[in-house]
Amino acid sequence: MIKRERLTITLRRDLLRQIDEIIDGKNVRNRSHAIEKILIEKFGDTFLRTAVILGGGAGITIDGVKTSPLVAIVDGVPLVERHIALLKDAGVTEVILAVGAFGDAVRAIVGDGSRYDIKVVYIENDHGTASVLRQARSILTEPFVMFNGHIIVDHVDLTDMFVFHKNAKARITIAVTTVPDPDNYGSLRMRGNKVVSFVEKQSANTAHLINAGMYIIDPSVCALVRPDEESLEHNIFPHIIQQGGMYGYMLDVPWQRVS
Repeated sequence: MIKRERLTITLRRDLLRQIDEIIDGKNVRNRSHAIEKILIEKFGDTFLRTAVILGGGAGITIDGVKTSPLVAIVDGVPLVERHIALLKDAGVTEVILAVGAFGDAVRAIVGDGSRYDIKVVYIENDHGTASVLRQARSILTEPFVMFNGHIIVDHVDLTDMFVFHKNAKARITIAVTTVPDPDNYGSLRMRGNKVVSFVEKQSANTAHLINAGMYIIDPSVCALVRPDEESLEHNIFPHIIQQGGMYGYMLDVPWQRVS
């Protein structure tokens, strides 16, 4: 989760009364949460506001039924709710859920997002990562985070990743982790922080660096997706890498996925 620090502040009583008025015990839990929410709104350009969660695809099997990984229960909580908690913590206010054929199962949990104080848009015609960006292009007007719905990302510091993305002037920042055997993952090579090659699900390198399935993407990337393209990894990554616009953000937290 996002790292926080305790501090003591002194405020005018009239300002404190106004802060207390927005506390409802649900969407705004307490004074600290209220002040944080106000600061996020004030310094919005510093934060991610839009996210795309890829929760369709081939799906997974739960109790003999093929469904979205987003509905899988992890530590007693649907995975999609864990994702939303992380995103809200980072200041995200709008989530695009690509659910493919599993829209009903995800909607039964998330609805329109109002219970989480977040706007939710559904994409059901999910034919791949690139097709999702093409369909959501009109919404994706500023840098956004996109990640695979079957990974567990609770402890990723999205704010730090976003700052890294901005400082690198990247078009795509890809979260990177390591595994003993990269053959079943998208593998990559880096020179410093810059990604210099990417190979999807093939034996690729001795460093065992893999695509962790999370990206921060500049909206200009959406314009590169042609009508006949479905895969961000196959169709867009090589172009961005060739231009020197993809950077790798090394995760320093445990990474796992639901299967």
